[in-house]
Amino acid sequence: MVIQAAAVYIAVYLLAAWLADGTRAVFWIRAAGPLLPALAAIAVIAGRRTDWQGAQSVFWTVIGAGLAIWSVGHIGFVEANLFTGTLPHWLDWHTTFSLVGGGAAPLLALLARPHRGRRPFAVPAIMLDIASMAVLFLFIYTYFVLAPNLGAASGTAERSLQVVIIIQRLLILGCFAAAVWAARGTAYARVFAGLLAALVTGFVFRIVLSVQVLDDGLPPGALPQAVLDLAWIVPYFGWTWGAYAAPSSAAGAEPAVADDVPWWPSALAVAVIPVAGYGVRLAAPLGAPVDELRDLLTAFATVVGVILLSARLASQRGDVRRSNARARLLAAAVEQTDNLVMVVRKDGRIEDANAAMLRALGHDRASIARSMFADTMVSPLEDFGQRIEADVRREGIWRGAFSRRRRDGTTFPVAATVVPLLDADGDMSHFVGVERDITDDLRMRDELVRAERMSAVGELVAGVAHEINNPLQSILGCAEILSEGVSDPELRRDVALIRTEAGRAREIVRSLLSFVHRRPTGRVPTDLNEIIGEAVSLRGYHLKQGGVEMVAACGDDLPRAFANPDEIRQLVLNLVLNAEHAVMAAPPPRRITLSSGRAEPGFVYLEVTDSGPGVPESLRHRIFEPFFTTKEVGEGTGLGLSISHGIAAAHGGRLELVPGSGGACFRLVLPTAAAAPAPKLAPRVPDAVPHGGVKRALVVDDEPGVRSLIARLLARRGYDVTEAEDGEAALAELERMRFDLVLCDVRMPRVSGRMLFTTVQARDPELASRVVLMSGDTLSADVATFAAEHGVALLTKPFTAKELEAVLQRLA
Repeated sequence: MVIQAAAVYIAVYLLAAWLADGTRAVFWIRAAGPLLPALAAIAVIAGRRTDWQGAQSVFWTVIGAGLAIWSVGHIGFVEANLFTGTLPHWLDWHTTFSLVGGGAAPLLALLARPHRGRRPFAVPAIMLDIASMAVLFLFIYTYFVLAPNLGAASGTAERSLQVVIIIQRLLILGCFAAAVWAARGTAYARVFAGLLAALVTGFVFRIVLSVQVLDDGLPPGALPQAVLDLAWIVPYFGWTWGAYAAPSSAAGAEPAVADDVPWWPSALAVAVIPVAGYGVRLAAPLGAPVDELRDLLTAFATVVGVILLSARLASQRGDVRRSNARARLLAAAVEQTDNLVMVVRKDGRIEDANAAMLRALGHDRASIARSMFADTMVSPLEDFGQRIEADVRREGIWRGAFSRRRRDGTTFPVAATVVPLLDADGDMSHFVGVERDITDDLRMRDELVRAERMSAVGELVAGVAHEINNPLQSILGCAEILSEGVSDPELRRDVALIRTEAGRAREIVRSLLSFVHRRPTGRVPTDLNEIIGEAVSLRGYHLKQGGVEMVAACGDDLPRAFANPDEIRQLVLNLVLNAEHAVMAAPPPRRITLSSGRAEPGFVYLEVTDSGPGVPESLRHRIFEPFFTTKEVGEGTGLGLSISHGIAAAHGGRLELVPGSGGACFRLVLPTAAAAPAPKLAPRVPDAVPHGGVKRALVVDDEPGVRSLIARLLARRGYDVTEAEDGEAALAELERMRFDLVLCDVRMPRVSGRMLFTTVQARDPELASRVVLMSGDTLSADVATFAAEHGVALLTKPFTAKELEAVLQRLA
């Protein structure tokens, strides 16, 4: 858009100058022609001033200031011509403004090097360099142009002026060409290239103009003179386009460059001023008073330059001090960090390592300095180190994992990041590795994998246990029916054995469900004796097969603990498993005892005691630490006791190792929930009494064997029983006749037991009060919650005839 506007402007300007030739209007056209592009550039820079920061802001501020100075000089040129009616002298004051604004300002602005990023830290040093170079330029203009004009031979000042202009323009072109090269790969490469093209175009017209001034003066005619004005118009439109196209400081990432700001511009100014001033004075004197003025200018400019150079060096020393302080701070941080840091030379010898690395490897600084990188690692490949170096050279970074070798020969795994260190020439001089010991991470990962596997196994066990309950229900029920009609003593013993073993299987299944099922994490009054009974049922038979006796010694009238039952089951199971491992290594007799009782007021305890070798005194203070284990690799993770300790502490209780003779004794102490005593370990179900007047019953279950068995049990108790294979069939039966009792399985296809109950409750609230739900998984949180919320009677499969009688009595 800027380029198209510039082309239109130049065409209109040349046409207007040609049409106004010979009139007074041509003066105003040529006066406004170069000025408007400069003002446009100033306006764009002012409008975008908030887009640039740091060194980039300095660059465009200097360019804008230069354009403003040139504009003032041009206005002065026009004003002098307006009042005198003739062109003013080339060496009037406006010349210095034009040279400074149009020539020096771009060179001074390049000292900011905007292509290297914002670099706010560099702004003070850049400003001092700009001030030093500005003094040098002013000295050159005054010494070689203005001073000779005071008394030298005619034409000397004009020739010096044109030579200075040409040299200055060549210097600008050379510097911007170098800037294009230096900025390659950055957003400023395109900006510098566009500015260079505009400056080259203006330089061509400036050469023609300088030749005309030195020979015959300006060419006749308004149009040729207007064409030569393109020496200003084109570059100024270039600055307008550059300011418009330049990226903002917030765009893109900061270039990865060194924080260096060269101090040579200030030193160059101090060196050139006295050499040029006194050298030219001696080699080509112009006589008084010009030489005296030149001496004064040289002395004054040298003093100012020395002052600025001193300030620049002081600023650099401050930067060096800040850099040193920063380096010390970073070195202290690296030394104190827990990460393992190592610096390695290109030849593979270790240069240095931080304290964490030295501790991990078992080296001191003297021994690590004599080691090679390969000596401290366990490489899976022979050329592993060379592969790391190749990846760093190609990608600039390497990430991966390998094993480190300690000084004593043991190993440990690390996750590492390796990056190169570059010298002043950009070549790699060292490699820096930042590593982290991942031993615990790998152990935790294995534990999480094991926990996920155990969770999956637990879900499988819960599903299998639920399915086992249905055939167990049939076995247990049929055994009870048989026991009522068998008179042969031998057969009665067989039926009794079937009932006993089926009941034992039922308790095992219930214990399995208790330990693997996930339930809400809320704390409720919990019977520790019941948890002991579940643990004995779950592990007692297995231990008996291995020659270990498992004994339950429960306290009478034990208050309930206020706890989460699932978490306490997990804790007790952890303690039992540890006790199993301990007693297996001990000679017979082997015993594990689970006991309970009252502790201090307001607390109850549960103890797990074994007849194993006990815990050595030297290890007692470490047994609750995470990952600490005395088991062989692969037999334990060292998390059981630490997790158990955390569960006890979270409940407001404690888990402790009780000192004593013999094996280990772990005591769990928990706060009580209420003063009401808990029932004993195996409460006896009261004998059934006549159920009352319930006559018609509906049995709903998708298992034909279970459905038929329950129907027979109810029929023996005087019920007229109707069977339904699922909830949908049951709804049809409920539409057909009225029932006094409904026994319904919870999990069924199509219409579940809960859906059936909800429908019955909506249609016949009185019948809903005589609905009994049956489930093989009553430990499931949703089933138990549903039954509790709606006040529904719940029978746990497999249930006995006595348990059925008890439910029928409550309903009657």
